[in-house]
Amino acid sequence: MEIVVETEIDAPPGAVWEIVAHRFAQIAEWSSDVDSSRMAETHELAGMVPAASAPIAGRVTNSRVVTATEVLTAFSEERRAFTFEAVGLPKLVVPHMQSTTTVSDDQSGGTILRMHLQMRFSLLFRPLGFVMKRRMTALYERLGSDLIGVIGPAYDTRRDAEAAERSR
Repeated sequence: MEIVVETEIDAPPGAVWEIVAHRFAQIAEWSSDVDSSRMAETHELAGMVPAASAPIAGRVTNSRVVTATEVLTAFSEERRAFTFEAVGLPKLVVPHMQSTTTVSDDQSGGTILRMHLQMRFSLLFRPLGFVMKRRMTALYERLGSDLIGVIGPAYDTRRDAEAAERSR
């Protein structure tokens, strides 16, 4: 199963990148779906090797549904992109989950946040794929909306003030 969700954010890419990448472990501060989050300890990485360029190895997230360790397996400051793989999920249900996030300029001073999720279900749970695709798409859409709620208002206010100043 694959999903791709793109969210337009009225804020510079650097500000969005700062939150999603450099504050990767603090997702619970802005996501309504994550109850708590923290930096992962080495023993929680399940033998996975994190990207050497990543600022941290990964994070542990807790939600009403699942606790997962997400290991940063690729990280590019230059491309503003990272990939994490989830470990600690029930292998009987989800043997593989990987998500890639990219932050790019929308050519008008804003940002396009692109999240690409790949999940593989075990044979027994493949019939749930359609339901899970809808749920995960909704989750990724909420992540984008939550991020707009945190970062957008500050830049909306600044942009409105700049526009008012120009119109004088």
